[in-house]
Amino acid sequence: IVEPHETAGELFDRLSELAPKLLIDTLVSLDNGTAVFTAQSNTGMTYAKPLNKEEAVIDWNCSAESIHNKVRGMNPWPIAYTHYRDKKLKLYSVKPCKHSGNAGEIISLAPPIVACGKGALELVSVQLEGKKQMSADDFLRGQRLQKGDKFGS
Repeated sequence: IVEPHETAGELFDRLSELAPKLLIDTLVSLDNGTAVFTAQSNTGMTYAKPLNKEEAVIDWNCSAESIHNKVRGMNPWPIAYTHYRDKKLKLYSVKPCKHSGNAGEIISLAPPIVACGKGALELVSVQLEGKKQMSADDFLRGQRLQKGDKFGS
């Protein structure tokens, strides 16, 4: 089960720890003849092409849940991003919250919250182009964001 705030990188790490034991258990069951073979159903299968940087751009008209999942799925690569003052702003961590407003608009400063097409997201960890990754609160202070400022292209 994927945890509600788990990133793709965290899931990878967790599965990497589980895989060796599963492999050993499988090899033992194959060796002693107790392995159970189950055919995989083709129903509902789709092909997932490799991620690319163009897919990482955030559309603030999407729902908070959808953007939250994009941020999680694009971490550690290629990292979901938006634009702020003509610079790329990477979003490493966000949290859905129950607010509303105009999509892409900063609707709260403490904590920093951005409205989505449906719902809103609290910014947790970000990185402005040319800067280090930092807490959204530090970013807010350094950039002097104001309510009503907008993210996007």
